[in-house]
Amino acid sequence: SQGVGGASDSPDGDLVEKGGVAQKLRETYATSQATRKVYTCTTGCTGGSALLATPFSTSNTALTSDTSLSTDATERTNIIEWVRGANNRTDDNPNLTSTAIRGLNHGDVIHSRPVVINYNRNSDDVYVFYGANDGLFRAVKGGQASGGGAEEWAFVPTEGFSTLKRLRDHTPLITTSNTKPYFIDGSPTVYTYSTDATDGTIDHTSSDKAYLYLTARRGGRFIYALNISNPLAPSLL
Repeated sequence: SQGVGGASDSPDGDLVEKGGVAQKLRETYATSQATRKVYTCTTGCTGGSALLATPFSTSNTALTSDTSLSTDATERTNIIEWVRGANNRTDDNPNLTSTAIRGLNHGDVIHSRPVVINYNRNSDDVYVFYGANDGLFRAVKGGQASGGGAEEWAFVPTEGFSTLKRLRDHTPLITTSNTKPYFIDGSPTVYTYSTDATDGTIDHTSSDKAYLYLTARRGGRFIYALNISNPLAPSLL
């Protein structure tokens, strides 16, 4: 919502719900989240497969039939769209439109220290990768150009599916018996390799490599490895 201080807290300030990646999301997907690039890893997601082939959206039938999200088909659809940003509970946006983006569209980042890669193929070629406890691991455009701070894509691990309903329902509240939910909560690590050690670039068209390892920490006992040699086209490694 807008509230005191207007729609943003630019360039910086004490209104922590405003500014940064969350603000970019609100501006970019204000009335529809259809074009937002959110991926997962469902049936057919094997080593080498592009995450684009397994979107976290209602177009993915393996996802819409996954009962770990919910046993109710209508609720599964609502959870999927809610995770993508839709305010379909109509409780987190002043105009109460179910397709408008939620005001609180970015989860807390507690233990996931972001990793930064400068691909250096041009003058502003920086990407930032980190996990948040809203179920999403994010790739964000870095640098100081006009696109800085924009989410390029996000990834939702299947291990967290059963917890997404709790986030949307806002219940049960966090207690000692119902502890805080975590997802990809650990710090990612990265491996890079350049075929030309003197050019200072990571260029997938020259067979250079960038591999990203997603760790769960309190989120569970799993690790994902992604090929991000092309940061705009991630695949499962």
